[in-house]
Formats: sequence, C-alpha cells, structure tokens
Amino acid sequence: SGRRRASSVGPAGPSGSVSAATDTRGARSVPSLEGRAFYLQIEHCRGPREKALTVRMEMDKYVSYARMLKQAVEEYFGGVLQVVILEVSALYAFEVRLMPEDLHPSSGRPCVADEAIAARCPTLFSKLQNKRWPNFENIIHQIIDLCCIPVRIQMLGELEANSRPGTGDSGEGQRPELEESSASQQGPLPPLPRVTLLCRHIQGQEWKLHADADGRTQTSWFPGFYTLRLEEPCSYDTLTPEMITVPANFSPLELTITAALRSFACFL
Repeated sequence: SGRRRASSVGPAGPSGSVSAATDTRGARSVPSLEGRAFYLQIEHCRGPREKALTVRMEMDKYVSYARMLKQAVEEYFGGVLQVVILEVSALYAFEVRLMPEDLHPSSGRPCVADEAIAARCPTLFSKLQNKRWPNFENIIHQIIDLCCIPVRIQMLGELEANSRPGTGDSGEGQRPELEESSASQQGPLPPLPRVTLLCRHIQGQEWKLHADADGRTQTSWFPGFYTLRLEEPCSYDTLTPEMITVPANFSPLELTITAALRSFACFL
C-alpha cells in the first residue's frame, strides 16, 4: 500500500489558479481500456460555417483552451501521456476523452463525438453538456483518479548477516558482514526483504512502499516519471534503476529494483 501527498496541478484555466487537493484516489480503472495503451483526445469545434455566421463564437478561445490544456497535461505527466487535438463540426463542442491507442487518428479515420462514446471511451469533460469552459485541475485529477496502472515491484540485493552493521570495539569504519561476499556470490541477487521504498512522482506526490519477506510490494500509479530511494537508516545507498517510467498503458507493470550495499571506508 502507499500514501501520497497531493500538489498543485495548475492552471484551472487561462486566468485561473489552483490549490492543493486532497487525495481521494481509489484503485479505479477503465474496463473498456484494460490491457490497452491510451492517450488523451481534445475535440473542439471548427469556426462557424457560412450559414452560421450570426452565431457568436469565440473560435480563438476554443483553440487557446485546447492548446493550454494539452500543455498542462503534458507537463504534469512528463510527456508520457500523449495529447491529441482534433477539430470537429459540432458547434460549441469542447470534449475531452481517454482513447485507446488503436483508435489514434494516425491509424486511420479519427474517432470522435458519438462514435467515441459508442466505443466506450471515457468522456472527462463536455462543454456541450456542462455549458461552461473546462477546469484544467479537475481534468488532470480525473486522469490521476482513473488511470491507475498496477505496479508490482521485486526488490533484490546483497544480504547482510545482521540487520545492523557490525561494530567491533569502536563501531566506526567497518562494513556489515555479508551472508555471501559479492566476489563469491554466483547467480542472481536474492530477494531483499522488509525494506521501505520511498517513491516520488515528478510533480511531488510521494508513496511509502513496504517490501514483504520475499522482497515484494505493489501499488497503483498514474503515468509519469518516479524517483526511488530506500528509507533511512539502511545499509543500502544505490538503487538500479533510480527512476522509472509508468507508461500510459492499462497493463500491469512488473519492476525489478536492485539495491547495492553502502560502501564503508576503512581506516588502518
């Protein structure tokens, strides 16, 4: 299990601001996208046709909102979640949806509006229904809430004979005794049990994961980049990898993290 700290996602819109939000995210998912890569699609209306010239439309505002929302999402998720902007014929339309990669417009004809709804693509925002402009913070938190990618982590590392470094007489300048020296150890590293892994998303949310007796732990993360380190005090200082990428794909992510024992200087 994990725990995270929410942070600002800004902006709420072209002239808005946001505040930190309370974490209410559960282990939710999108059944229609299970096992599939996904992207975010923004659909906004084209300019009015000749027969609709009397309709008051701020076309520049639709384009501006679409571009700013695309920038906000790409920045928040580190570019891992792709954002596609499409023009549609419906007047006043500004729709935001999660879409499976196989319906990406680069693969053929764009899937928009009622066709996307029929394909069970989750609609995160509809200006046609809400009669207002989108709030960027709300959309980003919907993505966080819905896009829970299962992550399973296996910790590996050299084992020490005791839970604390050997001390001798002075307790200084000595390295922990190893169950097996790195020179004589053959084969893969053993599981690293009962360590605490501290994980941080690039936007500041944090998780504390506790490995079990077999060195295993699991959680659910939204797309983006995460840095990893072990909670102090511990006898390990280097993790490989120290940063991982959670892709925009509703498939379980299996990770193996290896820990290297801290080097202790010996003074003779």
